[in-house]
Amino acid sequence: METALLGAGVGAPRRADRLRCAARWTAAALLAWAAGGKLILWGAFGQMLTALGLSRAELVPWAQAGVPAAELAIALLLALRLAPVLAAFALLLLSLLFAGVHGFALVSGEAIPCGCLGVALSHASWARHAQLLAVCALLAACALVLLFAPTAPSPRQRSADDSPAPGV
Repeated sequence: METALLGAGVGAPRRADRLRCAARWTAAALLAWAAGGKLILWGAFGQMLTALGLSRAELVPWAQAGVPAAELAIALLLALRLAPVLAAFALLLLSLLFAGVHGFALVSGEAIPCGCLGVALSHASWARHAQLLAVCALLAACALVLLFAPTAPSPRQRSADDSPAPGV
């Protein structure tokens, strides 16, 4: 009698699919929530972009509109399973960009106001930036799961794998 190793066999592809599904929906929900926060707290997000001084003043309105649009687009791609590799790479890039912004805020010691994840101006603090940095790490982890977690073979692939090789 054979015993399956822990994590091997029929259950492993299902667990990987569940992990990928959880990563996809977690990232989509967080991105949609983050975009909503930036759109609702439009002024706070613009102030954050200006306070960071990372771009010229004339680029702030473009970034102020572009970042929530990118978040919503990636969330939609993830939710609808459209262009999954592109969506996962975009998610990874965006999460690293956000992590850089919050890391900069932590290192500089300034509590920069923003509309990140619906955080209001009054909550701008070192602790809040640390929490948002953790959310960025979660988004990056979701992207890595989507990019590198194994996928379960389709029923067609399974039946092809079970059939004998030609000439056998």
